[in-house]
Amino acid sequence: MEFCYFVDLTINSKSPDIIIFDEPTNNLDIQNVEILTAAINEYQGTIIVVSHEETFLEQINIERQLNFDKNTAANKVLPQWG
Repeated sequence: MEFCYFVDLTINSKSPDIIIFDEPTNNLDIQNVEILTAAINEYQGTIIVVSHEETFLEQINIERQLNFDKNTAANKVLPQWG
């Protein structure tokens, strides 16, 4: 079902202002992760991504990161926001 939502985003003439991904690389092979990464990097809007994949997060050039653990919620602002 999640795939259908992504397909819908690609065929509309106007991009949404925000896209939310929850563990988008789960169940994707390497080729599809590369396709997803390229699409995210071309997107001009706001993206919220929940992911444990550090490499993927580096590849999509995140600008702000929120880290949570079971005891605390810490906002880690990356250097370019410093």
